[in-house]
Amino acid sequence: MASFAARPAARCVLARALLLLPCGAAPQEAPDPARRAADANAPHRGTQEPWAPFTVAPERLHAAGDAAPLPADGDWMIGVEFDGVARAWPLTLIASHEVVNDVVGEVAVAVTWCVTCQAPVVFRRDLDGQRLTFGNAREAWRASLLLYDVETQTRWVQASGIAHAGPLEGRFLETLPSVVVEWASWRADHPQSQWVDGSDELTLRRAGDDRERLFLFDERGLDSMGVVLRDGAEARLLPLRVLEQKTLWKERVGEQPLVAIYSVKHRLLHAYDARVDGIELDFELVRDADGRPLELREKGGARRWSIATGKALVAPGASAVAPLRRLIAYPLRKGRFKDHFPGGTLATGGPTSAPPPKRAGN
Repeated sequence: MASFAARPAARCVLARALLLLPCGAAPQEAPDPARRAADANAPHRGTQEPWAPFTVAPERLHAAGDAAPLPADGDWMIGVEFDGVARAWPLTLIASHEVVNDVVGEVAVAVTWCVTCQAPVVFRRDLDGQRLTFGNAREAWRASLLLYDVETQTRWVQASGIAHAGPLEGRFLETLPSVVVEWASWRADHPQSQWVDGSDELTLRRAGDDRERLFLFDERGLDSMGVVLRDGAEARLLPLRVLEQKTLWKERVGEQPLVAIYSVKHRLLHAYDARVDGIELDFELVRDADGRPLELREKGGARRWSIATGKALVAPGASAVAPLRRLIAYPLRKGRFKDHFPGGTLATGGPTSAPPPKRAGN
């Protein structure tokens, strides 16, 4: 029988146990902080090729009165309204491509969704007079989807809209106000809205892997999610748990005063400029008999606005009242906020009123 000294395998095992080193290898050097920082800033590159851009074709677009099958009442939609033109896209469609190119009225948009960071964000596609067309790069940076544009091959971070690498590095896409809402609610509040068909085989097949799973209105997401409030380069995070406890929250992002309304039970998230005709207001909620927030009422006044649309609710014959301007508010995992908004801050505002009154007659 060979001696222990003559058995290389046994010596290697002993060396590993005693020295905690690979057999025949030198001790590893201490981690290089600069290299670690560089690795953290590098995108995670998938093994698959980027997806070709998806642009909404005319035959997918439907309007009120069309014979096309409607989405189901409970289908999640991403909706926008620009200059009176409203449009909604099924979350299943957006999730299957993760970025969809479209034009709403005169506004070219990229409608995006990142299942990992849970951020549905709409961007303007025009930058410095150039219209960009976006696709899914199949890469990620700090858990956020990376997009690419066909025209310059720049990589863009979906969670914030900043150009991460390429000819436009450091530039920002303009983020546009949007809402995540169930189809029944959207259609009731926007009866003339257009919608995009997402019932094709590819969309349904890709959606089958839970890409469209939404934690914004799931109680299990209250402690892990927040709402990003943005005004230009300024960003502030409002934790969902805090907002859910108050429902109505007044905040300031930079110089912008705003009011945010959120309810898990009633599945709504909206944010509006707190100024009307240049004057900052305080608001109180008006709910229906079931407790659903329906209106914002000027505290100490009589003016009222729809929470769903921001439009003024004016009695016949009364003077016109300016609508509330919708602001940017979208969900994001709390742990990723500082990754994408290193100069961002945690919301510190507060509720705007005491327990809200019931609507008259309820």
